[in-house]
Order: sequence, then structure tokens, then C-alpha cells
Amino acid sequence: MSATGVPAGAHTVHTVRAAPVGPVLPVVHTIRALPADKRDRAPGSITEVPDGEPGAARTRHVPRQLAGAPGAIRRTGRPHGADGDEGPTAPGPAGPGIAGPSAAGAR
Repeated sequence: MSATGVPAGAHTVHTVRAAPVGPVLPVVHTIRALPADKRDRAPGSITEVPDGEPGAARTRHVPRQLAGAPGAIRRTGRPHGADGDEGPTAPGPAGPGIAGPSAAGAR
């Protein structure tokens, strides 16, 4: 017998009432579609944030700066293109752990 008083393995019947279905909001995939989205019609919900080389980025849900608080909204990542020239210089795995077995004929 389970904690609910129903014998173990017994089948029970539950009445399930579905909630009324309302209009389904579409998924927004582009910044151009945001102003038309019902959730983003509030004034100031889309903000332009300076983003260095590519220019200002339009985004939503940016935290607002409190009046009198120091600081500003800024990009904290590395500059665009900073990692563009980095990467492997030779194809395939390399290093001391690979060179030994490869020289011995391991494939």
C-alpha cells in the first residue's frame, strides 16, 4: 500500500481539466521584430549599447543605471578581432605526448 492509500501497482483515474487556450505569442528572432512583440512594447525596453568597432548594438532587457550611481553600461569583453590571428599553426594534434608514439609508428 502506498502513502496515498492506493495499493501498489493499482491504476488510478484522475480528472484533468485543461486550461483555456489563449493566443500564442510568436518567437521573436530579430531585433527589428522586437517593437512589434507584445512583451517589448514598453517604452525604453530596447536600448542601444555602444559596442566599439561594429557600432551600437540594439538589445533588450539592459539593466538601467540608477540615478546618481557611478559607472556606465559598457562592453567588458575583448576587442573585436583580438583573437582572430590565434589558432593552431599545424594541422592535427601536436605536442610531446603525441610526438613519441607517432615516431614509434603508432597511428
